[in-house]
Amino acid sequence: LTVSRSKDIRKVLFPNGICVGAIPGTHLCNLAMDAQYLQIPYQCKNGTCGTCEQHAKIKTSQQQQQDGDEATVSTKYRSIRPCVDVVPKNCDTIQIIKPSG
Repeated sequence: LTVSRSKDIRKVLFPNGICVGAIPGTHLCNLAMDAQYLQIPYQCKNGTCGTCEQHAKIKTSQQQQQDGDEATVSTKYRSIRPCVDVVPKNCDTIQIIKPSG
């Protein structure tokens, strides 16, 4: 028996230690509820007020075309608004970083 993860599933890690799998296009606010990460404040729920803004570390790995064995990993940090942002197609892992303060 072999169990494997679909290539379409991305990992989303929350500050409470819970990791959920998601397909690209899934709203991050829904994933936060699934992970029971309730510390994200919401107000307008359409992305304009910025109340829900969080910081995220997004990791992407890309296979090298020539030898196939090496993968390059890039890490980007950016602000996200979970009420409107979704899991992107071009990433492997999103880590929501606990806000300071």
